[in-house]
Amino acid sequence: MLPSPYRTRLTLLSAFCLVALALPPFALAYAVFGWAAAAWFLGGLALAGLVRRGGSVALPGTLPLSPLEAPGLFALIESLARGAGLKRVPEVRIAPSGPTNAAATLRGNRPVLVITQTLLGRLDVRRLGAVLAHETAHLANRDLVLFRLASTFQAATLTLGFVTIVLAVLSLAIDPATALVWALVAAVSPVASRLCAALLSRTREFAADLGAARLTGDPLALADALAILEYRPRTLWDWVVGRRWPMPADPAGNAFRTHPATPERIRRLDRLAGLAR
Repeated sequence: MLPSPYRTRLTLLSAFCLVALALPPFALAYAVFGWAAAAWFLGGLALAGLVRRGGSVALPGTLPLSPLEAPGLFALIESLARGAGLKRVPEVRIAPSGPTNAAATLRGNRPVLVITQTLLGRLDVRRLGAVLAHETAHLANRDLVLFRLASTFQAATLTLGFVTIVLAVLSLAIDPATALVWALVAAVSPVASRLCAALLSRTREFAADLGAARLTGDPLALADALAILEYRPRTLWDWVVGRRWPMPADPAGNAFRTHPATPERIRRLDRLAGLAR
């Protein structure tokens, strides 16, 4: 679904991010338990992130949707699943409340698309198809497994960082230099882990945008949908305080964003549409 050169670059960058995410928990586990235990611990983390739980995991706040209730929607999703090369057509669940959004997830080996009721009411078929193509691309690219693995490494880094700092404080009287070094490593590791996870997520989001454009053959459909979903009218309070919308870009905050800035996504999709003409 993705061009070979792009897929190669994407794989290399994703591998770099995962290695960078795995290093902090390994280093902190080494500081606390030693080399052998750290290696086993890292292996257990990877296994926990990769192994999928059973398909009976509940998705609270969502309701199943059958093909008889929305045949047109299911025909669209089946077409996208075939185009993306998915072995199974995703299960569809509706969230009666919540923001205008759609999301892909997994229940065991079963792919699931969760769609909010407000999204169905706000987008036409063309733009809705583009949003669902983006989520289908996440499933085809195995992004959810990567995100789960990254989340597992992040959680381990945060937990081990706290334990390491406590042990470093207790050992200050014995070996202050070593204690301070590991305390600094423990303090910096969660921030570095979060930066790497955000970079991985943004990279895969751009890839899903490209995958959606190739699935639908209409990059501008997703660009239009993103513009609609991003728009928020200025409130009276915005006028009073002089707040602009969308908010100005914050370079420091952007480093921690899990999704790329919407204007940048739209710009790339517009450029892709121009190349297709």
